[in-house]
Amino acid sequence: MRAILVAVAVLFVTLGAKAFSAQDLKPLQAPPPQVWESREEMHDDYVRRFESAAGFGMSRMLRPPMLDRSGTLDSGRHRFAIEAVELVGHLQTDAPAAYVPVSHDAS
Repeated sequence: MRAILVAVAVLFVTLGAKAFSAQDLKPLQAPPPQVWESREEMHDDYVRRFESAAGFGMSRMLRPPMLDRSGTLDSGRHRFAIEAVELVGHLQTDAPAAYVPVSHDAS
């Protein structure tokens, strides 16, 4: 009985490996981090990300396209990394209003 179980296990592993290799599956690789040469280019990229994210308003900020902070702004003299992306509204108030998470509470 034990020999039959071992033979079935070997057969299962062999066939499973063949099926896996027949599909020619390759590991996923993350794209290289974005490098922007100007603030405008960086802003436009994040606007596109925001527009492509599902949801409305602040809920869009919690989607994967907006959570990626891997890019770098390279001005030629200095390189800047992104620490946070904030949603700023200016349609309902006279002065722009930033919608920041509770974790940014200054108290």
